[in-house]
Amino acid sequence: MEERIFSIETRIAFYEKTIDDLSLAIYKQQKEIDILRKKVETLDEFFNASANIALKDQTDESPPPHY
Repeated sequence: MEERIFSIETRIAFYEKTIDDLSLAIYKQQKEIDILRKKVETLDEFFNASANIALKDQTDESPPPHY
């Protein structure tokens, strides 16, 4: 009986360690996702601002500089 209890306790300890490891991995991944999301938002804002400037330049009705 004691051997069986020891075996069960050993498995439980292993499962707890596995759960802790997985929890830490998920936490690290979420931090990285948050960082990447912020970078994508920054790049998106930069791209949109650049596109708006390019559109303004294309719609400029002034004559070209060689006139």
